[in-house]
Order: sequence, then C-alpha cells, then structure tokens
Amino acid sequence: SALQYMYVDGNRFTGPLPPFAGAPQLLEAVLSRNELDGPLPDRIAATNTHLKRFDAHSNALTGTLPAGLVGGLSVLETLNVHSNRLSGSIPDALRDAEYLRYMDVSDNALVGAVPDLRPLIHQRMQFFLASHNRLSAAAGETNADRVASDGALCKLSLCALAHNNFSCAVHSCAESHCGAQCGQEGFNDDYDDVADDNDAAGADDRGH
Repeated sequence: SALQYMYVDGNRFTGPLPPFAGAPQLLEAVLSRNELDGPLPDRIAATNTHLKRFDAHSNALTGTLPAGLVGGLSVLETLNVHSNRLSGSIPDALRDAEYLRYMDVSDNALVGAVPDLRPLIHQRMQFFLASHNRLSAAAGETNADRVASDGALCKLSLCALAHNNFSCAVHSCAESHCGAQCGQEGFNDDYDDVADDNDAAGADDRGH
C-alpha cells in the first residue's frame, strides 16, 4: 500500500485498532476521538519504520505501552494516547526515541517511575504530559531527580505530572521556571490548550 496519511479522528469507529502492517509507508496515523478498544500495536516498529505521528487519544484502548511503539520507531515525533485505559509502566525504551518532540500519556492508569528523560530533552523533546496517572518516583529518588538534577526539566516547554503518586518536592529549578507543583494543577494548567494546539497543527497539515 502507498498509504502515507491516515486521518479517521472524530468518528464512532469501534473495535481494535486497524492493522498497520499493510501500510509500510505510513507517516501519520490519527485515530483519536473514536470508540476504539483493545491493545496498542506491539509490532508497529517492525512494520511501519517511517511513522512520525501516532495519535489515538480519547478512545478506550487497554493494555500496556508497547516498547516497540514508544522507543522502537526511530523517527517518531508525536505520540499521543491520552484519555484511554492504559496500564503498566512507561517503558525504558523511551530513551531510544531520539526524535520524539511531543508525548502525551495523561489520563490513563500508568504506574511506576518516569524513565530518564534527560537524553530526550537534550535532543528534541519539548512536551511531556503524564498527568492523572499513578506514576511515582523510583526507589531512592525524589520526584524529579532524573530529569531535573541538571536543569533538564526546565528546558521543556511543558511538563505535566499533576495528579500522580509523587510525594516529595520537585527540583527548585522546575518550581521556579516550569510552574511545577507536584500533585497540584500547577504542572498542567495549559494541558488542554497544548493538546488542542497539537490537534489543530495536524489539521492544518492535512488541509482541513
């Protein structure tokens, strides 16, 4: 198949996500605001190596975040799966997503520690949104030690971690420059605006 752009957002499609293996040239897949369920594709990294944008937010997807989707797609720039029913942890494979600029996993049931974001922040990452989950610090770490110890967190345009299970104060740099207030709304006051802007940008790209 020569399919490069799939935009089926804002409908009432049901059932599992469509197979992507038949579209090896796919660049963008936008399936948000439907009624899709089932797991995220775990072999997408092997079948869709050109994928730059994967957006399936506001569905009823279940299961975990596959390492192949999070870190296996070498050119992925946007990953948006907020407002689903995802569980498990954020895979450490995230560190391999060197082109990732925007990641939104908010409003799920993710647990565990946030992987080390510093390599991604020092490359291209600008937005990391993970509010309304059950994330916590790794054992022996304060909430943002991994991402804030060298000021990396402050290089993000937006870091949303409100309403998780963090218990210690984040790095003072994050508090003063990023509006970070662990467990409070201050971390993601602009969450909806950023999500809407990202959707609008996609619409502009496809001429809507």
